[in-house]
Amino acid sequence: SACAAVPPTSPDAGPGQTLVAPERAAFFFAEGCILTAPGFENTGTALGDFPFTQNSRTGTYYHNSGNLSIKSVPGGCSMVFGTDLPADEVVSRMAKATAAAVPQVPQGISITSRMASDGLRYFRFGM
Repeated sequence: SACAAVPPTSPDAGPGQTLVAPERAAFFFAEGCILTAPGFENTGTALGDFPFTQNSRTGTYYHNSGNLSIKSVPGGCSMVFGTDLPADEVVSRMAKATAAAVPQVPQGISITSRMASDGLRYFRFGM
């Protein structure tokens, strides 16, 4: 039987520099977190077709070019990405794109954001 592809691993994996559109971030959150709930054991397989590398020390999956990461643990999954867009626009665009990507958006998704020293606002979507 064929093994499902998972992203490569590297102890030096980290976020890329390119800003990711909220719609693309929503797609990765849907693929990596929402559609692998509730256990999130299959996050790696779900991201295997996309340009991610897993940090072998932390377990976090980093997009190879985009400023975006996904981390799953048993019972939890989160995505973090950096943006220069206004917060309300990011949330609105993420909500629309997530609703389009999955049959039903789960309740209880937490959304937090913070300004960072690089001038970007980092959003965390967790479940």
